[in-house]
Amino acid sequence: MTSVRPIALLLLLALHLACSNPDSAGQDPRADPPLPEGLEPAVRAALEAARGGDAGDLARLYHANKLFAHARRSYEKASESDPDEGEWPYLLGAMELNRGHPREAAVALETATRRSPDYLPAWIRLGRAHLDIGNIDAARRAFEEATRLAPGSPWPLLGLGRVARTEDNPARAIEHLQRAIQIEPQLRTAHYLLAQIYREVGDTERSTRSLSAFRDSGADPELQDPWLRAVEQRELGDQSILKEAAAALVAGDLSGAERRYVDVLTRHPEDYGALLNLGIVYFAQRRLDAAERQFRRTIDLRADDPHGHHALARCLLATSRVDEARTHLREVVRLDPGNREAADLLSQIGSSTP
Repeated sequence: MTSVRPIALLLLLALHLACSNPDSAGQDPRADPPLPEGLEPAVRAALEAARGGDAGDLARLYHANKLFAHARRSYEKASESDPDEGEWPYLLGAMELNRGHPREAAVALETATRRSPDYLPAWIRLGRAHLDIGNIDAARRAFEEATRLAPGSPWPLLGLGRVARTEDNPARAIEHLQRAIQIEPQLRTAHYLLAQIYREVGDTERSTRSLSAFRDSGADPELQDPWLRAVEQRELGDQSILKEAAAALVAGDLSGAERRYVDVLTRHPEDYGALLNLGIVYFAQRRLDAAERQFRRTIDLRADDPHGHHALARCLLATSRVDEARTHLREVVRLDPGNREAADLLSQIGSSTP
């Protein structure tokens, strides 16, 4: 098994990416829209059996298999039918947040926290959504409420650390992140953020130690989220394979991840997440030409998505093409102004070769 730790920073770029499906125009918003062509037989059979039944369960099935426009309609229908239940707006918000739509996510998650104020993941995701939007005070309130609900959880502290960093309060950010690591020593995201903050304040020694801890950590422990877990259990066909591939990539099983991504791409050659993550596999294997081809294909598919530009920039830097890398990093910052990693890297390379 090949280790992926030397390229751990790049692994943060993906693993959660999804390909959106266009909304169906002209449909009765309360009716189930037609199923798209080209669905895998197992997915189509399950959906046909579920259509017309429970809207919430159907929404989970749509969501798990990346039929997002269909899932949104069903979640909205389920939420209207059961106005006291927080699960449906929560899952809608989690879906939109994962798709890069934080404003839509925040609206749904605000509803979820009103209906189910004791569900910790709703507050965590609400804080993330507000942070992505730039609503710093609202993000802080959400993470503080999460801390009140679960004082022994590292996730609210991680969120508060991000808030403090955004406010240019490194001392407070370090305090929160260190507390999170005391609770969960393998919280690799906290180690990475600490490494960045220590470097920003000029503490090279602590930055190096934190970066080493980041590289030595496995994948972040999971936030216990029974509602989202129920969605994941409805994955069928290629979605299940993609999940296995992502798990293999995080675990360092590069050959296993490559095999699964190639398998999916033979049937769905424009699956954005599979293309990007296969490029990451090639990058980890130091197959830089192959990685570059994958990353350029992702940009051809979605020129307005920052992940492909960020990945290609790192690949270009690995082959000392600094000028072109700088162009793509600037595009990342333009598309995602809150991307501190890209901004930091752009600052590091400046106008000379790193």
